[in-house]
Amino acid sequence: MVKSFSLLKFKRGATPIILALLLISTFLLLVIFGPGIGDRLGFLGKQKEEEQPTSAAEQDVRLIVTYKPSTKDNEKDDVVTNLNINKLKRLKIVDADVVVAKANQVERIKSNPKILRVEEDVEVQALVDWCSWFPFLC
Repeated sequence: MVKSFSLLKFKRGATPIILALLLISTFLLLVIFGPGIGDRLGFLGKQKEEEQPTSAAEQDVRLIVTYKPSTKDNEKDDVVTNLNINKLKRLKIVDADVVVAKANQVERIKSNPKILRVEEDVEVQALVDWCSWFPFLC
């Protein structure tokens, strides 16, 4: 007869309940203390700061370039190539391209006759309001 060794000895049926309680308590600890815990405890190494260009004209700008309705696809590619800008993707629904260009190139892009408008592409993020969900944290 083989004897099983266990670190914890409980009555029959108690083990699943205790495991469930351990999982729930671990989940609650992660929810409460989880955001940024790696930074606070030093688990994550220091992130290298990106080198910034020396002048404002050399900084990269992410733009949405919208073309006039009469512009064909091959003409759009020619515009990007002639202006020496990097195209990230094409937005077919609005007939536009997402590009990365230097700040000093923006006026030259706007002056192209095949371009309807140029807008800065901004990144939008939704923040979690912890206080409304967990008021005991605030």
